[in-house]
Amino acid sequence: MMFSKRALIFLSILFAALLLGAFILFFKNGKGPSGRPSYKSPVVDMTVPLDFTKTGYITINNPGQKTGVMYLVYEQPGAPALFKELKIDEKSVCIGGFGKMPCMAMNIDWGSAFSGKRAEVKGITKSDVVVVRQLRVIDLPI
Repeated sequence: MMFSKRALIFLSILFAALLLGAFILFFKNGKGPSGRPSYKSPVVDMTVPLDFTKTGYITINNPGQKTGVMYLVYEQPGAPALFKELKIDEKSVCIGGFGKMPCMAMNIDWGSAFSGKRAEVKGITKSDVVVVRQLRVIDLPI
């Protein structure tokens, strides 16, 4: 079966258009196949000023805290063992021994990866929740 040159060009353009359409649908709104945002260069969002910068320990599933939610437990003079709920969103950047990357791009179990780890959290306070802009795991010397 022979196709004319014109038919082959038409079929090639049609195929390219179908591939482009599938790509756009698959990655629409910057989301990949998992529904998570596709990987972008990690940059701390500074459009809203940060009003929370604390160093403490990450906890998950502690008594008195919501199940499956990350918290930062930290201290201030005269007020030990304060804690804030942490919210990870598409603008959150995680930094640690694994490098620097968008937190939502990490395919991990938050509990095993961060629970009990010392960390510095920078973010924006909204009610009793800190929307994380940067979570940096601090490696302690042994």
